[in-house]
Amino acid sequence: MSGALVAAFWSGGPGSAGPQRIGRAGPFVDLSAMRDEGELAFVSRNDLYLVDGPNKAVHQIAVQRGWTALHPSFSRDGAWVVYETEDQTGN
Repeated sequence: MSGALVAAFWSGGPGSAGPQRIGRAGPFVDLSAMRDEGELAFVSRNDLYLVDGPNKAVHQIAVQRGWTALHPSFSRDGAWVVYETEDQTGN
């Protein structure tokens, strides 16, 4: 398996409070639980998500089909999310 290190710019954004499903089959996220916690980056079902607690927003970051995001981390200034990718096709 091969991998890559990727950086994505994080800009936050508005959204609604309370539990909500991200996309048609994505995870449920309770944004009200994150309102005082800042930002969170996480992986669910091989997809990368960013939660902006103060702005009550969640965003899915596109990862190339056949790849999965791993180990997301924010830059020290909070402007970037860095994560690894791994090929899930076995190539």
